[in-house]
Amino acid sequence: MWYQLVLLTYCFIPMTIGTSSSMSYILLIPAKIHFPSNETICVDVQGAREILKVTATLQHGVEDTVLLQEMVTESQLFKCVQFKTPPPEGGKEEVVTAFISLVGATTQMSNSKKVLVRAVGHATLIQTDKPLYKRGETVNIRILIFNRDFMAVEDNCPMVEIQDPNKNRTGQWENLKPQKGIIDLPFSLDSEAPLGAYTIIVPNARENFHVAEYVMPAFEIITSLPPVVTLLQDIFPLKTCVRYTFGKPVQGEITVTVCRKAICYYWMRSSCPTDICTEYKGQTEENGCLEVEVPTDPYNLRSYDYQLNFDVKATFVENGTGIEMTGTSSCPISAMIATVTFDDKELMDSYYKMGLRYKTKMLLESADGSPIKSETLYLTEKYGTTVKEHEYTTNEKGEAYITMNTRPWNGNTVYLTATYKKEKLERTYGELNPYYVDAFRILRPFTTITNSFLKVQPLDSPLTCGKVHEIEIDYIIRSSELLSKEDKLEIHYVVVARGNLVLNGKINVKMEETSVMMGTVILPLNVPAEISPSAQILAFTILGNGRIAADTEKFPVVKCFNNKVTLDFSKKEALPGSDVTLHVSADPGSLCSVTAVDAGALLLRPEAVISEDRVYSFVARRNQFGYPYRVHEEDPICWKPPISYLYSKRRKRSYNWHPPSSPDVFTLIKHLGLKVITNTLVKKPPVCFEFPPVSGLNSFGSDSPFIDTGMSDVPNVIDVDDYDDSYARVTVTVAELTKKIRTMFPETWISNLITIGSSGQADLPLQLPDSNTQWKTTAFCMGDAGMGIAPRTSILSSSSFFIDVKLPYSVDKGKAFTITATMYNNLASPMMVKSYSKKSEDLQMSDCPKCSIPQCLLPQKTIAFNWEAKALRIGLAEIQLRTEAINTQELCNGQRTIVPDTGSSDDLMKTVLVKAGESEHEPQ
Repeated sequence: MWYQLVLLTYCFIPMTIGTSSSMSYILLIPAKIHFPSNETICVDVQGAREILKVTATLQHGVEDTVLLQEMVTESQLFKCVQFKTPPPEGGKEEVVTAFISLVGATTQMSNSKKVLVRAVGHATLIQTDKPLYKRGETVNIRILIFNRDFMAVEDNCPMVEIQDPNKNRTGQWENLKPQKGIIDLPFSLDSEAPLGAYTIIVPNARENFHVAEYVMPAFEIITSLPPVVTLLQDIFPLKTCVRYTFGKPVQGEITVTVCRKAICYYWMRSSCPTDICTEYKGQTEENGCLEVEVPTDPYNLRSYDYQLNFDVKATFVENGTGIEMTGTSSCPISAMIATVTFDDKELMDSYYKMGLRYKTKMLLESADGSPIKSETLYLTEKYGTTVKEHEYTTNEKGEAYITMNTRPWNGNTVYLTATYKKEKLERTYGELNPYYVDAFRILRPFTTITNSFLKVQPLDSPLTCGKVHEIEIDYIIRSSELLSKEDKLEIHYVVVARGNLVLNGKINVKMEETSVMMGTVILPLNVPAEISPSAQILAFTILGNGRIAADTEKFPVVKCFNNKVTLDFSKKEALPGSDVTLHVSADPGSLCSVTAVDAGALLLRPEAVISEDRVYSFVARRNQFGYPYRVHEEDPICWKPPISYLYSKRRKRSYNWHPPSSPDVFTLIKHLGLKVITNTLVKKPPVCFEFPPVSGLNSFGSDSPFIDTGMSDVPNVIDVDDYDDSYARVTVTVAELTKKIRTMFPETWISNLITIGSSGQADLPLQLPDSNTQWKTTAFCMGDAGMGIAPRTSILSSSSFFIDVKLPYSVDKGKAFTITATMYNNLASPMMVKSYSKKSEDLQMSDCPKCSIPQCLLPQKTIAFNWEAKALRIGLAEIQLRTEAINTQELCNGQRTIVPDTGSSDDLMKTVLVKAGESEHEPQ
């Protein structure tokens, strides 16, 4: 009997404490606080009957830090204050005690819990102006250092190091002082620099750039495939387009090969199936594209003998120049046709509160993740012996919103099943079979420590910074749980984001003389940037019987920053070499890094650009899934004896295991990463289990088997404090990069640091380079308001009529090579054109009889001229070409020709590197 007495005593102790006094208090503090930073605590006192002195302290080492000291002169107090975190003992982390005391003439209460103080880390991002360089070029390096609040860190950077492909140190800087969190480093490559991947190394981060001998191609091959091909598709579209870097289509012949490759295991190499391939060939249309429809029947989609993807190889040969380029692409094959999911499969969705609405949404997506609109979803609701079916129609986003009445559920466990297709697809043994994915959810009633409930309802769309969103909070309050008759009830709320208590406030609910009050109150939430990218709201009220009615809900927030940065060119399109102005807008006093690169260069490694997603990847969702292990807070597992000794003897190798039960208020608050210090009843009595054998006890460890066991599936996130530099380490071979490069010069146009004046505006006068291309421009700024990132903008640099030349990266002295020049007509009318080459002392060039004869250049078309050349000396050889439109009465393709008012001729000079040929070297 002794164990039964101990068990009963343990189960009822919390309830006894909770009802020992009509005065109740709560202290909320993050379980992990950081140094150096400002943190927030919230104190709520209800039912005070005398003047009280409330003190909250942080006890660490030999001294205490006072967090809050307040006199309670009325019956209640709700206050949130900020405090500066004390440094942890030992410099890294320390377990300290959060302590609260309430002292009055006849009252003396105190309580405490452990929290973790941890030294905060800095996030570091590295950006180079482009990912690929030639020998002798300058690498423009920007290093951005910021904290978890996106504020600049100006502590000295101890070292920046650059390693060449052989791991040799080729550059080093020490004790660099950031300016508003930004370090600007130009690094000049040697003319004999090794080729390959270079690594920039700073504390907590690293980034790669490459050095190669390359020629940027003149155009890009874009192969468009469906995101996925399902087993039920008979055909799928395939579109291959070729575009110049300035956006115009290219004319030529495309050969596309579509393959499904065989799977060949080592034990069946003598009888491996062959790849299934089909070839399509044709000239590009006026839009520079070739479109075909690929039938799936020849590819035997349901066979396990082939890989579950299509591989496409496209080879293009440009008309006139004969320049060839190859591009590859692929798309997966999916047996899953469509899937239904419930929104946010999290702890907050695993329970319902009796009497209050339960809201969620179903999402119908195809195999490629795209929403399926205007389709019927079937929701089966099962509880007890009752089974109901409901029909919903998806909207434009593939969503169907659900609001359910919980009263009929009456405390039962509820099983929800969402189905798209009721009919089961036919299945064949030995084949890959198509299927649909249904959604399931189990709802349990919220713990009934109290019969008064709050429910924070979700929204249909993410929160937007700078806007006020109305959050609905449903309530059901029973007057029997209130000790005093007030004309209003206060619902307090806190908003937790990035592990901080960011916002707080209260809402008044008008009380009525009735036994049960039900309704909905609106929380007008003004959304600041500090709660992006996600926030959780905790709403609670202390009842008069020492209980708490509380609820939490998670809200996604659109990524945003306090420092609003914009970029805008004075023109959207301009002639190469013309003057333009770049307008930069940001918080006054901000320092901005502005970079403009060729659109083709960004295709090489777009992830190297500092973007919102890249910045936010360094901010972990700290403490959202429980407590740090050093301040873990779990009740021991509660065991009870079996019904009889004989019964347990028969079942000595098994024991009763209860499924995870629904959470209580403590579990909700713990999920937010908050410690709750209170004399109220926030925990439900523990559920006890039958004694297992000794081996069974060892399998449990010290963790509780309750709801928190499901939190281990949370995806890993990168914490600023626990940053692993492997995240930023990207290895790309030079061959992979070179295949994608465009013919551009220069590849970087702008790489400037700009200071924003008191007006919040800055104008940067610029001259466009001579290249015909689109310049992609980005900017990030750091100021007193913190970080800001501008949406990417662009300017098109393009002439109506121009010449370009295709040159190799280098040629050998004395060896013949071909110079190919191409004329482009971007006008709507034809022209007659001629081309000339200027004599050079560096090159011996053959005559081009075709060049001196006027040629017909049709609208949006090109023509090419070729010269045979031989290099005469080692070094950089200059090639100068000229093309011009001729004023003639001769018709071009039956149409009259024009001479442009501006840009009727174009002169171009480029250089090619001449190396010593084999005959130039001394014999060994």
